[in-house]
Amino acid sequence: MSEDIRRVVAFAASGRINKTFGSRIYSYARSEFANMSERFDYASGSHLGGMSRGNIFHYGKGCHIKLDVEGQSFKAFDYGTGTHFAGKIQGRRVQVFDYAEGKHFTYQI
Repeated sequence: MSEDIRRVVAFAASGRINKTFGSRIYSYARSEFANMSERFDYASGSHLGGMSRGNIFHYGKGCHIKLDVEGQSFKAFDYGTGTHFAGKIQGRRVQVFDYAEGKHFTYQI
């Protein structure tokens, strides 16, 4: 899965679980911040839809992502790549496990 998609999923999961969306997200893998809102990913210059409902559409990538949250955990499926992923939220920290890459990615909201 691409960094753009993981970043959007981490941001959406955090927003849904914490009931508020931030204005930027930090990627520990890339050591960089990206500005983001419910409707736009400024790092990729892409519009986003459905984040608060968990039916995300990333217009830049042209893909649909289904996100389900339960408690402090989430799971998702990226229909664009056919990739499953899961994660957990601890306060403002989000950990995403990308099954396609077989590793964890950590973000801070």
